[in-house]
Amino acid sequence: DSPFEPTIVHEARFPLPALAAETEIVQQIVDLVPGWRTQRASVGFTAGIIMAGEVTYKIGAERKVYKAGEAWSAPAGTPVTEENRAAGTARVFRTDLPPRGTGR
Repeated sequence: DSPFEPTIVHEARFPLPALAAETEIVQQIVDLVPGWRTQRASVGFTAGIIMAGEVTYKIGAERKVYKAGEAWSAPAGTPVTEENRAAGTARVFRTDLPPRGTGR
């Protein structure tokens, strides 16, 4: 092992569903302020890893608090509620795989 090799701090792997022939990869780092909340249905496969803080997700019928280093995913069409109930800002690295031209 070389001391110049990168160190993997967190890793998440998800089974990938069949994708539309024209699929985009949209990656974002999102800061969620305390009290922030949204609800949406994922257009394509969506996955995220919490980089800092904690975020409560309701994915389908399951509600869970995710903390730094934990990851989640949602298949296309799944209702997702995302909220920061904590006192501090949370940071999420999110990857969406929507059909091209549909946005997120």
